[in-house]
Amino acid sequence: METILIVDDEAFIRENVQRILQEDGYRVLEAADGRQALDILAAEEVDLTLLDLNLGPEQGLTLLSAMKELNPELLVIIITGYGSVESAVEALQRGAYHYMKKPFKADALRVIVKLALQTQELRREVRSLRRSSELGEQTRLLGSSPPFLKVLDLVREVSRIPSATVLITGESGTGKELVARAIHTLSDRRDHPFVAINCASIPAELIESELFGHERGAFTGAAIRKNGLFEEASGGTIFLDEIGDMQATLQAKLLRVLEERSVRRVGGNRDLPVDIRVIAATNRDLEERIRAGSFRQDLYYRLNVVPIHLPPLRERHGDIGLLAKFFLDGFSRAFGKSFQGITPAALQLLEDYPWPGNVRELKNIIERITIMSQGPLLAPEQLPADLRHPSPAASETALPLPLDAQGLEQTLATVEQQLVTQALTATNGNVLQAATLLKIPRGTLRYKMEKYGLNLPPSPGGN
Repeated sequence: METILIVDDEAFIRENVQRILQEDGYRVLEAADGRQALDILAAEEVDLTLLDLNLGPEQGLTLLSAMKELNPELLVIIITGYGSVESAVEALQRGAYHYMKKPFKADALRVIVKLALQTQELRREVRSLRRSSELGEQTRLLGSSPPFLKVLDLVREVSRIPSATVLITGESGTGKELVARAIHTLSDRRDHPFVAINCASIPAELIESELFGHERGAFTGAAIRKNGLFEEASGGTIFLDEIGDMQATLQAKLLRVLEERSVRRVGGNRDLPVDIRVIAATNRDLEERIRAGSFRQDLYYRLNVVPIHLPPLRERHGDIGLLAKFFLDGFSRAFGKSFQGITPAALQLLEDYPWPGNVRELKNIIERITIMSQGPLLAPEQLPADLRHPSPAASETALPLPLDAQGLEQTLATVEQQLVTQALTATNGNVLQAATLLKIPRGTLRYKMEKYGLNLPPSPGGN
């Protein structure tokens, strides 16, 4: 229900307008002066205001400015019995939506109010679409774990600086290209190209031409001039994935592009300026490759202006369930399936798995399950065998051998109980901190507390 505020110092005007608008199903609030009006606007979500231009000793135009300062998106219709062309023009200049002279007919009021509210709704839709466009791929950067929230903060900050070079590091499957696209989409370069190239997937003899272009006749088969990807991305962003695998000669040319902000086509004799942001990514340890002599140190410094490290999924406690549900919903819609959620037992298995393939592995597993099953719930039996029956990690603690199966199970349970108890004791019963200390999801820790009857009192704010 839309809310309309009437600001008029004459009670009978407020009562008549309120009656007319309430008959049409609107929620109507009243204010006799500017102070009341501003108090209401500060406390309520108001869609439209009807403002009297002459409020006794107050000036309606002054109040209009104060209202727009408080809420720039507020629509205001000026109403007055002493209208003039000059006051109407000034009201519109200060942001009024419309101008009505008293007395006005009920039907005329209804029409202008309806049009104003339709305008407000359209504005909101446009703002919503704009926000969706700006966020773009970032809507898929899901996670609330502290390590991932740090990544999101960096993405937001660097997107405001359209020329800053970014180096994204992290294991395979952590979403490096997704982060690069989010930076581009949130930046002022969003209306220009985002060009991605995998430096490891293109043959060495072709990648220079792909990146920088070539002139006609530059080499056998170069029948026409070809623009390179740096030129294609001008005004936007170029994403160089697997930068750690780039050959040494090309590294030198890339360094020159970063320093000069210009490219020279293969076989060309002049430099072409390019306005781009360069985002590079790698799953390799570039500092180790520098020590090995396979990556230029000066290029590393040029690329590593803003470093963003993506944590592996196993370190993003609490994000696994969120991501799994997101993928399940998306694939369920895409494949016409009826999945509605994940059972607690299946979720526990997902959270306990170390995810060596990171988010990409989780996505592929959920996609396969959605293709092969109907729903409505993702259950443990639908998960791959290595998730349902993970291989136990080798224990670092020497155990008295030989042990039969029962003895081994009891020993492991004892060690596990001791570790959980020690972690809870060390954190004064704070489950979240204890789970972080043990490097396990909080839900897993609660399960183990119930399993071993460790009903410690919760710590305030930590559970």
